[in-house]
Amino acid sequence: MHQVSEYQASIKYLNKHKGTLFVTVFLCLIECLSFALIPFCVTMAFGSFTITTTSDFLLCMLFSMSQYYLCLLVSTCLPLPGGTGSMEICYIFLFAIGSFSVGDNIVWALLAFRVITYYLVLLQGFVHVIVENIVRGIKNKKLNKLSSHPIE
Repeated sequence: MHQVSEYQASIKYLNKHKGTLFVTVFLCLIECLSFALIPFCVTMAFGSFTITTTSDFLLCMLFSMSQYYLCLLVSTCLPLPGGTGSMEICYIFLFAIGSFSVGDNIVWALLAFRVITYYLVLLQGFVHVIVENIVRGIKNKKLNKLSSHPIE
């Protein structure tokens, strides 16, 4: 019930503060776009093709983003525990063949892709939790120290 009331309060807050809602939606779109560009950057780094024009560059970028979201859709829909292996298999199928592929470097591209999109995110979350606990511990020590001294 606490989560439901917190959710309702958040919706009411966003209803009153439309600017915050628009900024949040814009930042979420930027996050999705930048996360979808990771396979494009990996493919550009490990691929053996050349892009000569701006239109080819944009086309390859859009193609890579669509492949990434297809991989994400497949790995989300497959009934595997935690999506284990489905993202990797889908990545290999989509990025190993075709004109916009990494070819023989698919293993290294896959490893780079998973390190960036999965393991670095896990590491960032771990560091965030550790720092948050340290800060909370320091604040609690200060509050305990202040409350243990009587006011004169």
